[in-house]
Amino acid sequence: MSDRLDKIRRALVELQEELRNLESIDEPTREALADAAADIADTLRQGKRSARTGIAESSLRDGLAGFEASHPQLAGILTRLLDGLAQLGI
Repeated sequence: MSDRLDKIRRALVELQEELRNLESIDEPTREALADAAADIADTLRQGKRSARTGIAESSLRDGLAGFEASHPQLAGILTRLLDGLAQLGI
């Protein structure tokens, strides 16, 4: 399980770095993705799923569809993050 958590944590760090460096994304989308990542990080620290985590995951899934063509690296990070959360049952 710790390997899965490590992978999710690495994906969160990658997401945060990508959001900082990505210039071609509008500010509301950037903020929504950053908030979702922060909610997921909080969930990992607490070790339990909250209602906010479900909302965060939903936001990430919604964002993924719009990024697949325009931001493939961001889409890949989001996919890894969501897959990791699903494997943990979060």
